[in-house]
Amino acid sequence: MNNKNSDKEYYLGLDIGTDSVGYAVTNPRFNVLKFRGEAMWGSHLFDPAKQAAERRGFRTARRRLDRKQQRIRLTDEIFIPEVIKIDPHFYIRKKESALFPEDSSYADELSLFFNDSEYKDSDYYDEYPTIHHLICALIENKTKKFDIRLINIAIDWLVSHRGHFLNEVNKENVDKVLDFKTIYDSFMDCFDNNDEFRCAPWDSIEADKLGDILKKRGVNNKKALLKELLYDNKNPEEKDGYFLDRKELITFLAGGKVQCNKLFKDSSYEDDLKISISDDMEAVLPQLGDDADIIAHMAAMHDWSVLSDILDGEKYISKAKVKVFEQHKEDLKRLKSFVRKYVPEKYNDIFRKTGKEI
Repeated sequence: MNNKNSDKEYYLGLDIGTDSVGYAVTNPRFNVLKFRGEAMWGSHLFDPAKQAAERRGFRTARRRLDRKQQRIRLTDEIFIPEVIKIDPHFYIRKKESALFPEDSSYADELSLFFNDSEYKDSDYYDEYPTIHHLICALIENKTKKFDIRLINIAIDWLVSHRGHFLNEVNKENVDKVLDFKTIYDSFMDCFDNNDEFRCAPWDSIEADKLGDILKKRGVNNKKALLKELLYDNKNPEEKDGYFLDRKELITFLAGGKVQCNKLFKDSSYEDDLKISISDDMEAVLPQLGDDADIIAHMAAMHDWSVLSDILDGEKYISKAKVKVFEQHKEDLKRLKSFVRKYVPEKYNDIFRKTGKEI
């Protein structure tokens, strides 16, 4: 930029970046000019622009928390008429159960959750160390009449951790959730083989082999194994007009983050719209329009791999969690025994002192 109309000719140079602007004023010989004795050059720094994805993430998390709290309130409304007959202050204590005793409305009481004469918090945690122990007891014990407050606590946890309902599963045949071939075939049915550019993204493969790869750890490891299985370790051939980028598809299946405009070869998607297969699909799918169906079916394959790993051969998630708890308890017992036997002088340092005391 220059100015030739003033008494003194000068040039203004700008260096505009994402979070700064540099400037300099010179004469035609590019010597920096001065104003009131100070050289007229410098820079102005400011906070860089933030992508919409970050704000969108906060909104999504806030809505998810609001919906979770609403589900708990609606569940409690069903139980309130019966619960208050035996414990009028139960819901106040339950609401304040995460507080320190001195900060609660019942600071003078020993228990914040259960405060019956014969049943205190200590009795509850002795009987049910985790919420999964309680859920398993409710599932397996068909004859015992449980305290309605225990049922309320269990159902509150279930509705607040309900997951999503993107997969249509008949309640009479829940075992099909663990049948990967059913989920894989449903994904492949999304493609119309009569359409040159909406054909299946790879040739026929054994579904079980794909399922085994999805259960493995590490994005790069899974990408390499998927490339070997799906494309015989060759770079997938990309056809002009084919609506999915196959390299991006492998990255997405492996758990990596991809840009929607690259995955779907569609410039109408914003550059900052990135998704991964482990994202909250309830928030992601409404942004994808007609492409949501493909992503939902791939997410179902990912969910299968996660669920299969969590269940570890059990029928119920809570049963699997109790199994992990008991294994950890046994491992801790063995570790303590080992320390007592070989380095007894270190026992207190390892198991009793906090980080600040060590």
